[in-house]
Amino acid sequence: MIRLLLALLHLLLPYILTATPSEISVADLMSHLEFLESATEPHDSRVNFELGLTYQLLADATNTDDAAGVDVIFALGIDSLRSKAEEFYTACLAEDPSNADALSNLAQLISAKNLDDTSITIITELYERAI
Repeated sequence: MIRLLLALLHLLLPYILTATPSEISVADLMSHLEFLESATEPHDSRVNFELGLTYQLLADATNTDDAAGVDVIFALGIDSLRSKAEEFYTACLAEDPSNADALSNLAQLISAKNLDDTSITIITELYERAI
């Protein structure tokens, strides 16, 4: 029963949540990314989460009215941005395995790539851990 509810949540989540708030510009996201990347190494779980979120928001910001911003996103490569987001969420979870935000955002990234049986199992496990 819980797997069914989680699968339903996974299908409805993109319609419930707006990935990129319209008031955040690509320039603001790039500035935030530059600030975070300058943080002292190694990054703690919070910095890794923020980096993952910023890369994810950049990858999803292609619906912006800012033509220059869209050009920046395509120059960086949407798949590359999503891969970086996944990398930082994974690093966050290595330090804080129960971070519900990182778990659900990582599940969302994986679901955006593909929905084969293995991915569905991973997504379900991530959402179960997040709950």
